[in-house]
Amino acid sequence: MGSSAQTAGPITEEKGPWREQDHWIPVEGTNQFILMRLCRPVANNPARLLVANHGSPPSATQRPNMAPWSCEQRAISWFLTRGYAVAVPLRRGYGASGGAWVDD
Repeated sequence: MGSSAQTAGPITEEKGPWREQDHWIPVEGTNQFILMRLCRPVANNPARLLVANHGSPPSATQRPNMAPWSCEQRAISWFLTRGYAVAVPLRRGYGASGGAWVDD
């Protein structure tokens, strides 16, 4: 979970047709990191970036079980097929990002 023992950057190898890869991203002004999944279009050209963020579950008890959406998720793959790269961050207090939940 988002601790200072982590380092920013990729934490998994690229996989699948969308070159899905998870990264730790530092949270400015803290020693925490959030988990972000990066999905890339098939072409290896520069791409526009779309950030797709999740909402909050109906119950706060579900936050620890959340994970970034898959690159195969319909809305994400729609953008990928049109040449966009898609970043799917997982906010603080959710899933592997850990840390304190912040609503701002």
